[in-house]
Amino acid sequence: MQDTREANGMEADVRAKVTGILRENFEVDAAALDRDPTLDDLAFDSLTIVELATALEKEFETPVDEEELSAELTVSGLLRLVLEKASTPAAARG
Repeated sequence: MQDTREANGMEADVRAKVTGILRENFEVDAAALDRDPTLDDLAFDSLTIVELATALEKEFETPVDEEELSAELTVSGLLRLVLEKASTPAAARG
């Protein structure tokens, strides 16, 4: 039961940080995030995607390859990707 609570807490923390990055660094309207838009819907071009990857790397201290972030990736997909990376021990990442 505690593992579930810890996982839910981590997910909420990741969600808050990722949405914070999108709102603060890229001026994405909070209401737009409720619709689960793609990065393309948010007008992210290839340079913006590279900037997003860099911001995520800094925040979560884990490598994020911009090739993992496509214009078709939804915000919920982005959250899943970051959550997976954040929950992977550093030693396993190589």
